[in-house]
Amino acid sequence: MATFTIDVCGSADCGKSAFILKFITGEFLKDRKCSLASGTRTFLTNGGYITVNCNDGISENADARIVMFDKHKGLQNELCQIDQMLTTNKPKVLCGNKKDKKGCIKEDSFIRNIMNEYSVEYYHISGLSGYNLEKPVLCLLRILTNKPDLYFM
Repeated sequence: MATFTIDVCGSADCGKSAFILKFITGEFLKDRKCSLASGTRTFLTNGGYITVNCNDGISENADARIVMFDKHKGLQNELCQIDQMLTTNKPKVLCGNKKDKKGCIKEDSFIRNIMNEYSVEYYHISGLSGYNLEKPVLCLLRILTNKPDLYFM
């Protein structure tokens, strides 16, 4: 069984803990105030079982990164901090969280520029509804396993 560690990083209150909790357990705790440090989930894929360890923050031993920002606040407001998180040789994806929250900022051309500049995939996600939560992880697992046709069973 393959095991990979993925760091989930981003600015404060962008939804990292909500993402990890919803991804690992399927639960969403609306009144959660503290950070969830980590969680583990095992998937059956067409390539066998894969275990994913998700960590809140940046660690040296991680295999990949999910860089998250709050779609309500906007990427431009967080770009300086996110720039440091995207500057890595590790596989990474960019995620705009809280997509289903009213007042979501539309910045598609700006996001496309970031995708091109950092050679990174982008996903709209929601920790609240669970929208697209598995897509960034699947994208990273395809890169880490070198199996572009990998999928969850």
